[in-house]
Amino acid sequence: MPLRTLETWPHGAIMLDAEHTRFALWAPDAFYVSVELENGQSLPLLPQADGWFVIKTRCPAGTRYRYNIDGELEVPDPASRAQAGDLDRHSVVVDPSPTTGSTVPGKVGRGMKR
Repeated sequence: MPLRTLETWPHGAIMLDAEHTRFALWAPDAFYVSVELENGQSLPLLPQADGWFVIKTRCPAGTRYRYNIDGELEVPDPASRAQAGDLDRHSVVVDPSPTTGSTVPGKVGRGMKR
């Protein structure tokens, strides 16, 4: 799968470094969007031009999240690289770097030696 960058894929969860992630959702009819992290944090995304909502925040790989639209609808990330379970469950922040290893305990990622 090609590496996502802000230039090639502006939506979804994109890791900026080992501890920070940029979340972006296109929701042109929404008034308010937040990202709900599995630890209970609710972070409001900032409205941008053309219906985009964006936030850059501390959030490492492996974090489960979903979006809340207008306080009424909780949805997984339509641009996520991974889901925690079925499609209606939380999305998972993924570090696509081939040398960082897996975010799953006991698993070794591409480019890692045992």
